[in-house]
Order: sequence, then structure tokens, then C-alpha cells
Amino acid sequence: MIMKRYLMLLILFMFSMVTFAEKLAALPEIYRPFHLSVDDQHFYITEDTTIFIFSLKDFTLIKKFGKMGEGPREFRRTQAGSGIMTFPQTDSLVVNSLGKVSFYTKEGNFIKEMKSPLGGQVMGMYQPIGKQFAGLGISRGENQSIDLAINLFDANLKKVKQIHKQPFFQQGRMTFPIIPPVFYVSDNKIITGGQKEFAINILDANGNKVTTITREYKLLKVTEDYKKGVFDSFKTNPDTKQFYEVFKNMIKFSDYFPAIQIFYVDNQKVYIQTYLQKDETYEFFIYNFKGQFLKRLFLPVAYLDGLRPCPTYIKDNKLYQVIENEEEEAWELHAHPIE
Repeated sequence: MIMKRYLMLLILFMFSMVTFAEKLAALPEIYRPFHLSVDDQHFYITEDTTIFIFSLKDFTLIKKFGKMGEGPREFRRTQAGSGIMTFPQTDSLVVNSLGKVSFYTKEGNFIKEMKSPLGGQVMGMYQPIGKQFAGLGISRGENQSIDLAINLFDANLKKVKQIHKQPFFQQGRMTFPIIPPVFYVSDNKIITGGQKEFAINILDANGNKVTTITREYKLLKVTEDYKKGVFDSFKTNPDTKQFYEVFKNMIKFSDYFPAIQIFYVDNQKVYIQTYLQKDETYEFFIYNFKGQFLKRLFLPVAYLDGLRPCPTYIKDNKLYQVIENEEEEAWELHAHPIE
């Protein structure tokens, strides 16, 4: 009887470990991951100006390519450490870097590249939608103000129209929490956020609103721990610590967190993460593209520091993250089922 009880406890313990956060693979090739994306057969990790393509079936490294530079098949990143980003939603792998957008096969073979009209100001985050692109834009106003916009561009990256705009840098200061200009292109739709309120807009391929996901949501107060985490992140991040003395005087804080921290899109669903936290898990709301509420749940999300989450991606009802095993000083791919 006692042995049977211990056996049951052991089974429950093992089951809870697997369902909480399963380690899929060690990644000895990775030292400083920046961005993660996943498709049906591969996962892609970027590190500075290098792209790693791994098999999602057996987690082996298929190809590694990319180097710093301004020439053909070379990439640039921002001075503040923003590395290159990959978007595998279409038949090709779209690589966004500072000053250009590049196209590769899913196996990492070069197809073509195009210069960004933004030049070296900011990464365009271009994502194909039909024969056009959705991408970022930037505009400068008075008193050192900068707005970030989401625009539609034609096949040659010429701006067609602006579909969203939000303040980024006002009167020489950055307000935290920053609302990131996140957007996705999926199923011939453009999904955008960027407001303090709980609101996600779903647009058609021409940038016209199809529906808006909204809900009543009580905003959470910004905590002193969060403020400390922002300063600590700037102070300890290898890419920003050299600018810390400048940055610290440019930072101000809102009284409340935005309703939405970040969101992800997959299989005509929008996965919305808030700032509400329980232990190492965060609140998520799931909606479909029709704006219908599907589920509320808490999912484990690991963070690099008080400001930056580990590289994260949602694909086929799994939340993938690249997480550092501090004991072994190694990076690992983890996945958690979304049920």
C-alpha cells in the first residue's frame, strides 16, 4: 500500500513536470539568442547577425549563416542590441535586419534582398501580405518626439498608407512600460495592437478594419519592482549598459501597466498576454479572428531579466521558449502545451 502510494506520487510528479515545461533539446550552438520563430518543420533562432535553422523533428542543426556587414547576404543590427528577426509564415523565410529585408528558402538558401526605405533608422519588420508588405515606419515631431507606425508597402517597399500609429519617444523621454509596435500577418490579415486599453485590431489585406478584440480590463499599477527591473536591465544588458548613464535620465514611468503586455498569433487565434502574474506564469486570453473569446489561462513565461522575456513563439497550440539552464550554462528549447 505504501509502495503504491509512493509510485502514484512519483507518476503525478513526473506528469506535472512534463505538462509544465518540457525540455525538448539542448542548444550548445547558441550563446546569446535574440529571436525565435517556428514553422511546421523548423525552428529558427537569431543571434546578433547569425541565423540558426534547426529541425523541429529531431532538433539537429540544419544550417547556420549570416554575418555582420552591409554587403550582399550580410546583416546589420541596432546599436542597442536588437538583432535580426525571421518570419517563416510564407513559403520563404523573411529576414529583417537594419536597412534591408532578405528572402531565403526554409533551408537557408538565398533568394533575394531589398533595401529598406527606412535606411538605418529602425528595422522595418516587413511581412509579406499578398504582393504587398506590412511593416514599420517612423516619423519625427516637435520636441524630440518620435512616433512608430505600421504601414502598408507595395511590392517595391514604397509606402501605400499608414494603418496604425503610436507614440514612442516623447519630449526626449521614453515612457515605461513601452507598448511595443507588435503586428502579425496571418491568413491574409494584419493583426495589430498598440494601445493602453485591451484592444487588438484585425485588418484585411488593404488595411481596413475587419473586427476589434476588446474586453473590460482593470489596469494593474506599475510596481517598484518593475521600475527597478527596467533600470537593472539597462544596466546589465551587454548591449545597453554602455548607454546606461544616458538612458536612465530618459526613462519615466506610467502609473499603470497597459492591459496587454504582448500578443502572439497562430492558426487564426490571438494569444494575448497581460501583466498579471502568478508565480512564474502569466495570464493569457485567447480569441479567434472573429473576435470571439475562447479561453483564459495562465502559462509559464521565462524572462531574461526584469524587462525582456526569453525568445518566445506560439505554434500549433504550444508555447516555445529558448531558456537558459543556469546550472549547466547552456540554452535549451522548451515547450508548454496550450490546452
